Amino acid sequence: MNTINIKNKIKNSKGFTLIELIVVIAIMGVLTSIVTPSLIRHFGQSQEQAYRQEVAKIQSVVDQYLVSENNPRWHGEMQLPIIGATKISNKFYEGDQNSQPNILTEGINSNPFLGKSGGSPKWVDDGDNKRDQSTENILNDEDSNPNQFGWHVSKITYQTNTYYVDSRDYLINFDLLANMFRSYPKSAAQENCPTTTCTGSYIYFIDKNGTVKTLLAELPIESKTGFQNIFP
Repeated sequence: MNTINIKNKIKNSKGFTLIELIVVIAIMGVLTSIVTPSLIRHFGQSQEQAYRQEVAKIQSVVDQYLVSENNPRWHGEMQLPIIGATKISNKFYEGDQNSQPNILTEGINSNPFLGKSGGSPKWVDDGDNKRDQSTENILNDEDSNPNQFGWHVSKITYQTNTYYVDSRDYLINFDLLANMFRSYPKSAAQENCPTTTCTGSYIYFIDKNGTVKTLLAELPIESKTGFQNIFP
């Protein structure tokens, strides 16, 4: 093929017209609008699946811990791997009978059940939808306004006596499970690892039925229990 023929072919070839380009761009826009939500939905489903798999794994380890020979029995009964199980002092908070300030200035050292029973932590937001570490980690006593922001005590009756314990006692203490995990769950928040570093997005706790549940670490209110479109 000589040079003249090549020049003629180039001269006779046509590019895309403006209308054709607009049509192509419009088609690409339609395809993007269809595919993008699907991808986002698929990503969210993958996150939730990973979350549920991790919760199931933690539940399995908790169940193993209960029957382990290393489980520190309380009056012969098995203990859950919760933060309350490590508070071995005999000092309990028995209620202030309206004689003390509404804010507990001293932490509660123990509860009468130690780690024998789980429960649900109670936390109240001040309205900004975010937990402030300096002002919203305060522990409120049983006489304070139930709407007072921060953590609240949990009421327990034991041997006809009423006790009030830090409701954070029900949070899982992953340090007790260190030998049963290859690594700490990436989704576990710092509250679950008192002597190690956890920086995840969920606070894990064990309820009265022995079931592993989670609260969103940034906003640990009851409505933020379970998967919150965040993982880890």
